[in-house]
Amino acid sequence: MVIGFLLPGNYALARATQGVRVQAWKQVEALRALGHEVLELTPWQPAPLDRLDVIQFFLGGPLTHNIESYKPYFKAALVYAPMIDSMESNWRYRIATTLGSLHPRFLTVPGVMKRNAMGSEAVVVRSTHERDRIVKGMGVDPSKVSIVLNGNEPPPPTSPDKARRELDLPERFVFHVSAYTQERKNVARMLEAIGPLGYPVVVAGAAADGPEREQLRALATQYPQIRLLGHLDYETLLSAYAACDVFCLPSLNEGTGLVGLEAAALGAKIVVTQNGGPPDYYLDMADYVDPLKVDDIRAKVERAWNRPKDDRLAHRVIHDLTWKASAESLVKVYEAAIARRSRTA
Repeated sequence: MVIGFLLPGNYALARATQGVRVQAWKQVEALRALGHEVLELTPWQPAPLDRLDVIQFFLGGPLTHNIESYKPYFKAALVYAPMIDSMESNWRYRIATTLGSLHPRFLTVPGVMKRNAMGSEAVVVRSTHERDRIVKGMGVDPSKVSIVLNGNEPPPPTSPDKARRELDLPERFVFHVSAYTQERKNVARMLEAIGPLGYPVVVAGAAADGPEREQLRALATQYPQIRLLGHLDYETLLSAYAACDVFCLPSLNEGTGLVGLEAAALGAKIVVTQNGGPPDYYLDMADYVDPLKVDDIRAKVERAWNRPKDDRLAHRVIHDLTWKASAESLVKVYEAAIARRSRTA
């Protein structure tokens, strides 16, 4: 099978660790490992449309507006992978979708996404949350929509000692890693919640200057057990996952929470947002928080801190949530999409 992957052009400026880009890269690698040819499509070079069996495009909305109109020019099945990191209710999606259908020049994001979905042979989503927004919020035929869970790389042998030694970390601590000055990551509420507990907290990742960063610095001054770090190299990051007691990801919403899967694979207890895709991945093996409630974050971190570690979630992540499994599920979707395309051509 020859598969084309298409990311919106603005992802050329995104961080290498940005979640959508990581998902696309890992799925490309896994599909190639299964023996398929995957081409990374770019506007700088016309795609070999006569060779492609499948074109999978990501995100949707204005960045992929009208992509389905190109279908007369290729035989490939079109597979749409929307990314809905939003907690807007289904009824709001229905209203926005309807408004976006009133006139071709009146665009709404859900309206464009519905046209992307309706014009594709298949839609692949990361979670039940996304499926509901596509089916119940936009009115897309549920038979076209499949949940394909994201995966995780099996971690190499990793010692917690490297991070403890190089970063001078305590024996037990709560860990968080993200672009942590982004409002969506909700780090200020997390620090407000954990600070009074006295637990050591280590925050790492990318940080941009601005009011959010100043607020986090003020919280770190108020609670001296909080440490704000920058980017960690991959080996040190893995070691920090292995060293931490609890990994906390209380985002306002998450599509998957890939960093949480990485931490879980190395034995961390997980506290994660209830909003979005995480429940499909962590099942009953994590503590879920309402990200807007500081008291709830505090209670769930305290509960996780006081319970013993077990290996159930690590086993699930390592053995069930692999990129190979994700790619195998994608291939089944592709085969159905190709059959649908051949019937309607």
